[in-house]
Amino acid sequence: MDSIIYPAAFGKCGLVGVAAARDIGPDEPYFYVPAKLLINDQKIKASEFGPIVEANKSSFEDHEDAEYMRLIFFLACEMCKGEDSFWFPYFEIT
Repeated sequence: MDSIIYPAAFGKCGLVGVAAARDIGPDEPYFYVPAKLLINDQKIKASEFGPIVEANKSSFEDHEDAEYMRLIFFLACEMCKGEDSFWFPYFEIT
């Protein structure tokens, strides 16, 4: 990540953020997130909860808030796992 500086302090209070270390061109990637840290429909449907989502299309696919319902359901199930969840360290961040 030679394009950015983290942490960078801004303002009188020293608000922590990210600063550009050099000029960054349009559409130039400057920050990457590993695929295993993404939560998306493909991951939800491939998870142990995928069959539940598939079996309940009226709740998880057939209305305008279905995308949010899938995400909320997945996160709630993962939170119920407690420390056994891959996502546990992220849930503990406050």
